[in-house]
Amino acid sequence: MQSELNNKRPLFRIRDIESNTMGLDPDVRKTLMVYKVASELEPESLGAYVISQANTASDVLAVMLLQKQFGMTAKNGKLMRVVPLFETLDDLMNSPEQLETLFSVTSYIGSIGGKQEVMVGYSDSAKDAGRLAACWAQYTAQEAMASVGELHV
Repeated sequence: MQSELNNKRPLFRIRDIESNTMGLDPDVRKTLMVYKVASELEPESLGAYVISQANTASDVLAVMLLQKQFGMTAKNGKLMRVVPLFETLDDLMNSPEQLETLFSVTSYIGSIGGKQEVMVGYSDSAKDAGRLAACWAQYTAQEAMASVGELHV
């Protein structure tokens, strides 16, 4: 994924999506068209792109790659903040490792301007482990993610 983020060539021609000559699944085409529309809006029109059920660093990098494909970059001010939402107990426990992976990608670090927003969810982790365990998992995950962030400031 890092090589694609650094590559100057596009992943595909946008006109092929518009004309549907690629034979994409309708849901995939719809998602790509959402990126196209978002890329045509003024930067202040959109806030963060929240990734619900984020599991891995590649979830975040895939969104960054699609933004790049549609010309949404930090350089032109159109890059949306990409915010992973760690919700399940496993995702909370793995979140520091995922941030560490993200922060090891040079092009990613260069695009976020030293700021990473993260969300933690309560309801899915509470369903997984119970309320007390979920609260503890959120606390420890947040502390660990903050420590990872401090290492990369």
